[in-house]
Amino acid sequence: MRTITPRIAVVGSNGYLGSRLTNALLQRPEIELILGVGRRVSGHITDQRFCYWNGGPSSQALSDHGIGALVYLAFISRPTYDEQEAFRTNVLATTMWLRAAGEAHVPHVILISSVAVYGPGARVEPVRESDLLHPNGFQFSSHKAIQERVALQQAALLGFSLTVLRPCTVVGPGVSNFVLDSLRRAPCVPIPAGANPGWQFLHEHDFCAAIMLTLCQPAAATYNVVPDDSVPLRDAIRLLGSRPISVPGRWLSVVASVGWRLGLRNFVPVPPSALPFLVGPPVASNETIRRRLNFCCRYNSIEAVKTVREAVN
Repeated sequence: MRTITPRIAVVGSNGYLGSRLTNALLQRPEIELILGVGRRVSGHITDQRFCYWNGGPSSQALSDHGIGALVYLAFISRPTYDEQEAFRTNVLATTMWLRAAGEAHVPHVILISSVAVYGPGARVEPVRESDLLHPNGFQFSSHKAIQERVALQQAALLGFSLTVLRPCTVVGPGVSNFVLDSLRRAPCVPIPAGANPGWQFLHEHDFCAAIMLTLCQPAAATYNVVPDDSVPLRDAIRLLGSRPISVPGRWLSVVASVGWRLGLRNFVPVPPSALPFLVGPPVASNETIRRRLNFCCRYNSIEAVKTVREAVN
C-alpha cells in the first residue's frame, strides 16, 4: 500500500466536501497534521492533529507547518447574485493560495474541479479528460473552468505537481447542495417536456477515496471521478422523494428568467443559465483514473442517491 504525505493542507475544510475529507484523513494513523483553512473555526474536530487557519493565503503558514500536499476545495458553488464576490472566492483566492503553495515549495496540489467544465449538451459518447472544455454562462461551470486554467498557469510558473479532479455531483447522508435542492423540491420538480437525461452521482466515500489515492500517487494529471453508470433524471427525482412534472421548455425558461431576476430564490433556486444542464448534463468516462490508478467506485449512481433519501428517513 502506498503511503500518504503526513502533513496536508485542506483549503475549504469547513464545507461539506472539505469536512468529509478532513475526517477521512484523520482516520489514517500516518497523518501527522491537517492544516484546515476556512472562514470559521471547525469546532467539531477535536483531534489534536488538526490545526485551523482562518487567515488569508500564506506561504509562511504552509512552510511553518511543513505541508507536503495541498487540497483545494474552496468554492462558492451555490448560485449567487454577487458575481464579484463569487469571482473573488472562486478564482482570485485560488490564484493567491496556489501562489502561496508554490512559494512554500509544496510539491503537490490537488484541485477539485467538476465535470461541469465540459458544459451542457447532447453527446454520443461520455466525455473524457482530453475533450475540450465548453462551459456555458452558468457561474459554477464557467468559474470552475477558469479556476482550472489559473491552477495550470500557477503550476507551470511555480513548479508544483498539479492533479485536477473532476467529480460529478457528490452526495451522501446529510448532503446539502444547490443541485439536490433543485431535484428534491416538494411536491414536484418541473422538468422540460421530453427530457430525461442520464445523471451521474458520486458518493462522498468514493470522492474521499479518489483524493486519498491521488495523495498517495502524486502526478501532474487530470481525472474524471465518476461511477460507471448514470441514472435517468426522473428516476433520480423519485428516489429523492419528489415527483417530476413535465413543463414546456420555453415556459420553464421564461419562468426561470423572471423568477431569478426578481430574486425569488425559494421559487427559482438557480439562474436560467443552469437549465441547459438539466436537459443535457455531461456524462463522463472514468476510464483514465481506473486505468492509471486502479480506482473503482464502491457505490453506483443509484446507490449513492439512495443514501441521501435513507438519511432523511
